[in-house]
Amino acid sequence: MRSSLQFPLTVVCAAALLTGCAGGAGTTTAPESAGASATAAAPSSSAADPGTTPWTADHGLAEVPLEDAPREPTPLERSLLVEPGPHAEEGTDEEVLAAARERDPRTAEEWSAAILAQIHGDYAEDVRTTVRFDPGTGERGAEPTATATGPAGARSVGTNHFALVLDASDSMALDAGGGTRMDAARAALTGFVEELPEGSTVSLRLYGHAGDATESGKRESCTTTEVVHSGPADAEELGAALDEVRPTGFTPLARGIEAAAGDFPEDATDGIVYVVTDGVETCGGDPVAAAERLSASGIEPVVNVLGFQTGDADQQALAAIAEAGRGQYTRAGSRAELEAYWRKQNAAMARAWNEWRGTELREINEAGNANKRLANEVGNRIKRTSNEESNRGKRLANMLGQDVDEQVRQEVWDFFDERGRTIWDWGDRTHLANWNAADDRLQQDWQAVYDRGEAKWSEYYERLQ
Repeated sequence: MRSSLQFPLTVVCAAALLTGCAGGAGTTTAPESAGASATAAAPSSSAADPGTTPWTADHGLAEVPLEDAPREPTPLERSLLVEPGPHAEEGTDEEVLAAARERDPRTAEEWSAAILAQIHGDYAEDVRTTVRFDPGTGERGAEPTATATGPAGARSVGTNHFALVLDASDSMALDAGGGTRMDAARAALTGFVEELPEGSTVSLRLYGHAGDATESGKRESCTTTEVVHSGPADAEELGAALDEVRPTGFTPLARGIEAAAGDFPEDATDGIVYVVTDGVETCGGDPVAAAERLSASGIEPVVNVLGFQTGDADQQALAAIAEAGRGQYTRAGSRAELEAYWRKQNAAMARAWNEWRGTELREINEAGNANKRLANEVGNRIKRTSNEESNRGKRLANMLGQDVDEQVRQEVWDFFDERGRTIWDWGDRTHLANWNAADDRLQQDWQAVYDRGEAKWSEYYERLQ
């Protein structure tokens, strides 16, 4: 992980939140062989075939299924996927031995199986958790792409597409102070596109540029809308397309908005529409309904409306369009305000990436540490259960003096000692393996999100400087 930030971001270092080490939670100690028998079998750490190992027995307990396992359980794991014995957690030793005698055991193997059938530990759920253990930290939240500049910090993910819908009606030829309204729009739009993130795509759709503002030219003007640029975010190419635009006709605002639904590339999964206009609909269309349909279509883009030097009477109508498109309405009264609007959009993106990074890092820490706690809890529980089962089995073996000879009693004692050590060792190994897998994934995911967030935040931050 990185020790410092290049820029003053507010993020919480994951290192402070990670648990210390694989043995961070309390661990259960291995079973001791001291006690009733001086000739206990040596411990085994292998997950051998239960049909041939000395620590298994035909206990006759019902198997517990393990569906949809991501890997094949080991023979040891399969042997533990059974229901617990009826006296696993309750019942006196005398009751256990009485139940075992009902099977009329004679040999050490039969006595081991009879006793185990009564006290077999409850391992099944922990075995299922161990085999199915997923160190993942969950799905990443949607990255703040184009819709991060929409209302309420909306977030989406995928390929950014910015659909620009520009008014080219005759009023855009009016003086805006230092040039026409179209000149101001051209400068502001190219500046905005120049600062878009790498990999973004842009389309520019015009309306009001066909026909003219006379009755004879109205039909052509009101029925024409055209995409004059579409592709990667290239400010130079967009500027060249805008240089050819000559404001001339009526304002088919609804038609321009509705047609923008077809401007998104097939691989775009996220987008935002910017409608730049200096007035309201003059061709009889319903731009509010068009905005509603557009925002509900395809990738459900947000529709923002930028009113440039619009009259007071038009504000409510344009704001209603933005509301219908789940976007925002902004009024710009000058070229400077228009350019400031686009700068604000980039500033919003910088904030969104910073917030995204902080949120994702916290969620990764929480998920990763929860996985490590689970690995600790399950591993320690398996080891504790194996200790309890083994110690009880050995105690019961010591109580067989009147039922069996010394050799059989010793072999039963050895059976439970070996079994306990084998299960304990398996629980310890899988516990550490799962804990380490969770820790590795946490740090990998944390670093990936940190790097991604820093790169994107820095990109916007540097542009804003």
